[in-house]
Amino acid sequence: MVCWGDNGFGQCNVSAGQFVAVSAGRFHSVALREDGAVVCWGDNSRGQCDVPEGTFVAVSAGGSHNIAVREDGTVVCWGDNSQGQCGVPPGLVVL
Repeated sequence: MVCWGDNGFGQCNVSAGQFVAVSAGRFHSVALREDGAVVCWGDNSRGQCDVPEGTFVAVSAGGSHNIAVREDGTVVCWGDNSQGQCGVPPGLVVL
């Protein structure tokens, strides 16, 4: 994978691995490896690169937060929650 543009927060310091999905936030990126692991790089000032444990099937980046679906269908979110963007409704499962 390659990245270009402003690298002021390390957002172009791409992690190694084989990826099936990638998403860019404002100053960070998040990617799903083919083994189901999620990696993140770039700005972590709001915890947006503190990836929770688990095996995932989907991932997407917001401005300073991320959301992902674990292989069991549960939804997790991490990073900036100053406006409730990580307030996942209890019991939310993606089928």
